[in-house]
Amino acid sequence: MKVDITLKQEEFDEIINSLVCNEDCYFNMCRDAHSNDINALRNWFEMFFEDHVHDSAVRIDINIKRD
Repeated sequence: MKVDITLKQEEFDEIINSLVCNEDCYFNMCRDAHSNDINALRNWFEMFFEDHVHDSAVRIDINIKRD
């Protein structure tokens, strides 16, 4: 399954800030493994789907809408 997510920059920043402030262990692992927050968030979503929906075939595409 492929999931496309399009976010405004402010929405993206809010999600990242929330994950960082809450010291989300999944996101911290993803952030350590990737060079930027878009890749880290993509990996975080994929891990979330794998752990909670039990679907390891989910692929996430995150796009930031530039105004």
